[in-house]
Amino acid sequence: MKKYSLFLLLLASCIAIHNMAAAQTGSKKNANAKTATVQPKDSLQNTAPEVKKTDTVIPDRDVEFDLQKLSKLATRMVYGTPQAANGLVLLELTIDTTGNITSAIVRKHEEKKLTKPAIDAVKKYAKKYKLQPAIRNGKPAVVSELMVPVVFDLSIYDK
Repeated sequence: MKKYSLFLLLLASCIAIHNMAAAQTGSKKNANAKTATVQPKDSLQNTAPEVKKTDTVIPDRDVEFDLQKLSKLATRMVYGTPQAANGLVLLELTIDTTGNITSAIVRKHEEKKLTKPAIDAVKKYAKKYKLQPAIRNGKPAVVSELMVPVVFDLSIYDK
C-alpha cells in the first residue's frame, strides 16, 4: 500500500512538472508571436509616458520594530532598579516622516511602574536602530496609531 501511494505521489509530481514546462513554453510562443506582429505607423499610439532608467520607484513599506530586540532593551533598562518587574505595556505611537517618534500613549499595562520605562525603551530603540519612516506612494509618510507591545521579561537574567 505504501509503495502504491508513493508511486501515485511521484506520478502526480511528474505530471505537475510537465504541465509547468508546457505552460512556460506556451507563454514563450505567445510572447514571440506578439513581438512578430507589425502595426502600420499610423495606428501606433503611445499612451504611456516613457520611464527613464534613472527613475527609481520606492516600494511602499511600513515602520518595522524588532520586538525581540525591543524587549531585551527594555528589560535591560529596568533590571536592577526599583521598577524591575515582569509585564507587558502596549503603546500607541505616532511616527513622523523622518522616523522620529512624535507621541507615545500607553494603551494597556500590567504594571503601572513599567509605563515610563517602556516609553523610554521605545525612544532609545528608535534612536539606536535609526527607525525608518513608512513609505506611501514613493514618499515618506506619517504613521499614527501604531500599536507596539513592550515586554519586560526578567527571566532572561535568571540563569
